[in-house]
Amino acid sequence: MDPASYRISEKTVEHIGEVAVLSVPGVRSVDAKLAGLAGRSFPRVNAQIDRPAGSVILDVEIVSSYPAPVGAITDEVRETIGSHVETLTGLTVQKVNIVVVDAESAPLGQRVTRNDLLHHPTGIAPVAIRVQRSKVSSPHVQAPVKLADITVDDSTYTALRHVHTPDPVQIRHVETPPPLRPASVDTPEPLRITHVDTPEPVRPVSPEMPGMAPLKAVGIEKPTRPRHISVPAPAPLKKIEVTRVAPRIPAERPAPRPPRLVEIKRRPQPAPVSLPAQRPLAEITVERGRYVDVVRPMPEPLRAITVPRLDVVSPHLPPQRPLAEITIEPDRADDDALAKPIGGSTQTVRIRPGDNKEVQRP
Repeated sequence: MDPASYRISEKTVEHIGEVAVLSVPGVRSVDAKLAGLAGRSFPRVNAQIDRPAGSVILDVEIVSSYPAPVGAITDEVRETIGSHVETLTGLTVQKVNIVVVDAESAPLGQRVTRNDLLHHPTGIAPVAIRVQRSKVSSPHVQAPVKLADITVDDSTYTALRHVHTPDPVQIRHVETPPPLRPASVDTPEPLRITHVDTPEPVRPVSPEMPGMAPLKAVGIEKPTRPRHISVPAPAPLKKIEVTRVAPRIPAERPAPRPPRLVEIKRRPQPAPVSLPAQRPLAEITVERGRYVDVVRPMPEPLRAITVPRLDVVSPHLPPQRPLAEITIEPDRADDDALAKPIGGSTQTVRIRPGDNKEVQRP
């Protein structure tokens, strides 16, 4: 057969290959609906036809039964699909790539062995096409029907009126403006980069901490005794006498007014109004204008916009200063307050007996 005298699509070759693969024992058929939402149907055959050379390359994906000799099944599939495609299409099978995607367990009593694969026929005998001869019958045509005569009066011609067509609209030619000439722009002189003298790096100086003063022993000679505080007796309440009460002022209510009679006048009856007779409508001839094609301007292309990159500055926090030590002398507990400076600053800590600590600035 000459492959140039006919054309075979890839779908036809793939369908022939799927039927040939399913005829091999040990190849399972998987439906996409039964495999789940993301499932695929197997076997799958993908054909790539080289029409000038008259050859085809086949990519086959199959699911084999378990347990079964997978290597013998793939060899039988390669021979069967090559024989079927070459016999039915006339194309030369150049290459067959087979991928075993999965293996499914076969039902009991249907195990595939090498003996079953050896007795499997790889070839196919095409069946001759029988064409039945159709009978040709002449169509039956009905007899022609006589047409009725049409009488035309002279009144139909007198009612015709001449239609005056308007003059065609004159189209004015639009003169295109001359093309714009790009003017030369004087480029400014390039800026000169001035060198900046960088200052010398600051050398960190480590502060010298004074030595810790030794603690002194504190001796209390005479402890203070608590003093009793005398609470004054509460003063007796005084009696308050009310001598006068403000008199009540009676409120005078106005006397009710008698109702007045209201006279309702009768509305006048509507008088008849004579309307003028309606005039007959006059005929209006509207000249139908011609449509003018409007040319829409082409949209301008989008321009690229460059966004400058912002420099993120991280804040620098000063180092924390160590807390100063606070000592409380018990001899001066009766004083009004104790004041002690914090470090080398002007802030002082005032401590009062029985109150919380507070920081005051002078």
